[in-house]
Amino acid sequence: MAPRITLQNPRTGEMRRVKVGWSWTLFLLSDFFGLPLFLRGLNSWGAAVLTLWAVSVLAPDVEPVTVLAGIGLHIWLGLKGNEMIARKCLARGWILAERDDDAARFARMKWGLVPVASETAWMA
Repeated sequence: MAPRITLQNPRTGEMRRVKVGWSWTLFLLSDFFGLPLFLRGLNSWGAAVLTLWAVSVLAPDVEPVTVLAGIGLHIWLGLKGNEMIARKCLARGWILAERDDDAARFARMKWGLVPVASETAWMA
């Protein structure tokens, strides 16, 4: 099982677990109107998937191109989706709840996260 990190919003206390590694949800289900992307706060990527879908429906002549672009996009979302979610949360002030556990160390190494001077937030 892939390691998961726990992010915490210091203002509200809300916790969020993010898997480090491949996102099967984003890889397989992003075609459903970009819904998994919108639900995870990746609105621009959800809009990109919706746009790609709209182009393939409205311009069937370019469907082979949109299918190839869609496959590439889904592979990229599977690889980078969880990292984008974590970085977005961290950029909004969330913190790693368990900084010293193995999953947090692995995430910092894999995603290239470095601690900022205050040690209250993490940035790339």
